[in-house]
Amino acid sequence: MNNKATLQINGQSYLLTFGLKFLELLNSKYTLTIDGLAVGAGLVTVWTELKMQNPVMIRDMILFATATNVNRPSEDEVEDYIFEQLEDEEKAVALFSQFGDFLTLAPGARRFIKAAEEATSQTAQPAQTEKPAKKATKKTASK
Repeated sequence: MNNKATLQINGQSYLLTFGLKFLELLNSKYTLTIDGLAVGAGLVTVWTELKMQNPVMIRDMILFATATNVNRPSEDEVEDYIFEQLEDEEKAVALFSQFGDFLTLAPGARRFIKAAEEATSQTAQPAQTEKPAKKATKKTASK
């Protein structure tokens, strides 16, 4: 499985690896508490926040995907890169689309995203309502 991509930040090329370490870091930062038990919710959170165009998710994805690299960008370099992309509307849209594509490289992410999109498309559709039955008209005898 190819779970790697490259990204240019400040003229430097960085290898992004969307493997188990990436998921582990996401799940350790983003959790849900269910019946008192902390459950990793990295994919859920990142997918949702990318849809909402939250730049914090881009930062976390870059930092977590380069965490095992000897050559990795600093947080300041990552933030400068993100701010630069957000200054232009076309670049901003492309940034979130690109990182949405990067997310699909993580193990299990494609299945999760497909299921999540199917679930949201089903809930987003208005409920089908049956046509109301015709009211019975009261017939009165004429005098």
